[in-house]
Amino acid sequence: MCETGFDFAPWIAIVISIIALLVALYVGYYTIRLQVISAIENKLTIKAKECNKYIIDDDQKFPLQTHYASAIISSILYATHILDLQFKTYNVFLWRSKKQGFKDIFYLELHTSISDYVHRNQLELIPDDPTLRPIINRQLQDAHDFLEESDSKFRFK
Repeated sequence: MCETGFDFAPWIAIVISIIALLVALYVGYYTIRLQVISAIENKLTIKAKECNKYIIDDDQKFPLQTHYASAIISSILYATHILDLQFKTYNVFLWRSKKQGFKDIFYLELHTSISDYVHRNQLELIPDDPTLRPIINRQLQDAHDFLEESDSKFRFK
């Protein structure tokens, strides 16, 4: 107590409590943010591995069978949807993150024959059903657009 009879101890305790609360909120926010980022990276890595499982083991090339190629392209498109959904759902925690960083991680996890095929952006397979060709072409274009910036950064020239 000071000479005026005013006790500063409770006020000091309140200030210290407020500071501790702010520090706890800050740490909690960044912990959740790190978990969200890690979960997104994990989901994209799983999708990339899903693409890679369709690579022909003998010659390590992109498969030209319609169902395998379609599965690879579909997995790439699912990765785009996952990324968009995660950014919409967790925008509070991802406000400073850029989608491109996640796209780069996904791209680097892909087998090189897949990234090369998507880079060429030409449908080299003959679909079993001719009506599928424009659909697969559009999907290939979407996959190309999704990976285009990563491709320009990491492509072996």
